[in-house]
Amino acid sequence: MKKKGFRLISSPGRSKKTADPQQPQNPPQPQTTASVPEPVAIPTASVPEPVAIPKQPRTYGFLIFCLVFTLLVLAGICIGAFYLWDYLESYEISRPEHIIEQMSENIDFDFWRESVEKSLISRLTPFETDVSKALEPHLSHIKDVRYSIRFRPEESTDELLVYTVRAGASDIGLVRFTPMEEAGHGLYIWGIASTELLESFLDPFSRSITITASQNSQVEVNGIPVSDEYRIPCEYDYGVTYQINNLYGEVSVVVIESSGQRPDALFAQYDEYYFPITPPISVSYNFIVPYGAVVYADDESVSSDNITETIVMSAIFKGIVEKSQVPSIASARYVFGFEDIYVEPVITVTNSQGTELESIENDDGDLIYIEPYSETLKASHAETAENFMRAYVRFSSNVGGDPNSNLSSLSNYMQRSSALYRHLQAAVITRSWPRTSQVTFHELTADNFKQYGDNYFTCEVYYNLTQRGHVDTVDVEMRHEVLFIRSNGRWLVANVLALD
Repeated sequence: MKKKGFRLISSPGRSKKTADPQQPQNPPQPQTTASVPEPVAIPTASVPEPVAIPKQPRTYGFLIFCLVFTLLVLAGICIGAFYLWDYLESYEISRPEHIIEQMSENIDFDFWRESVEKSLISRLTPFETDVSKALEPHLSHIKDVRYSIRFRPEESTDELLVYTVRAGASDIGLVRFTPMEEAGHGLYIWGIASTELLESFLDPFSRSITITASQNSQVEVNGIPVSDEYRIPCEYDYGVTYQINNLYGEVSVVVIESSGQRPDALFAQYDEYYFPITPPISVSYNFIVPYGAVVYADDESVSSDNITETIVMSAIFKGIVEKSQVPSIASARYVFGFEDIYVEPVITVTNSQGTELESIENDDGDLIYIEPYSETLKASHAETAENFMRAYVRFSSNVGGDPNSNLSSLSNYMQRSSALYRHLQAAVITRSWPRTSQVTFHELTADNFKQYGDNYFTCEVYYNLTQRGHVDTVDVEMRHEVLFIRSNGRWLVANVLALD
């Protein structure tokens, strides 16, 4: 409530106090004996009544703010320090100096021995039969020596670091590094990507050899045949030259000629080998073989295109066999040859059934291949052939002086339609026969039975006998070839030829 028109004027010497409506008024003090004038109310202008300001409670917000701010700053410093430490650690292990330290510890003889073995084994030729001998020069060069490395900035990039490795006084290889795994902060730990031996380290220990020999020979190095893959131009006629590179171990060169001979080298120095060179020859052959035979030269059949064939009929068939039957019983003359060969081939001849034939040489120097003799035929017909020859000798010797009787006995073994039988019949009438009292056989054998198709076979009959006549006694030794023909299921004689 405002009071208008009055203000209190305090007594002189007293402080003016403002009454607090909220505080209780002090009780009236007892009056002293001295009289105190009463305050006089003086009308004044209207003065507003003082307003009491409420008292605020005490707070700690600023202190808390300072504490939190301090903690955040400290945390930021710690995190930054940890990040910086981690970054520096990642940076340290990613620096090339770390790689150099790693290489110095790990790249030694054992490391390079594996590299040498892998590199060289891939380069070795098939002629290195002893791998340890081939590796020995290189391994001995890098053993018990000091290793060092050198950075190659001209070949290195941001993604590839290249170093040269030195063993002793020689550069032996390269080591390449690439980022292998993350080290953090966009940095990487480098690892070995590849190793490579320098050609300057490999080449001084390799060798190249040249071998010159005859074209007819097989060349072997350390027991391994040398193929045409290694062949180079040869400056000699009838010769062949081979060149083999990248040899590291010892070599042994052997030459085997077509004849099987192993000639000694004429010259073998400075990794050059020269062996004798043999010129080729030409040969020709002239054979008489059974019709349809196959000729082989060194186990390879001679093409019929290279053979001149002429049908040859044995004399015993002439006049007996029709022309349509000739191929089954005839022989053939084969003429063929080989040019530019070094050794005469081994010739074998087989008949149409694949049986290998034996050869004989006749008086003209021809080589005749004959069908194998049949033991089956001999067992079945030897007795018949011998009995026929007895009857044939009795007839031709006129034993007993009765040609008709002797011819009758002989006719049991003969084909009566044959030219031989008709000739014998005519001889009974036209010939004057000497009389022989007795014929004594000392030896009589039938052998060399040969089959010709299904209807013919021949054999040879040998005898040694003595003829006693009215005038003299004669010893006779003969060999005849006898031709049998199958006729109506029986084997009958169709021809007889005296052999020399």
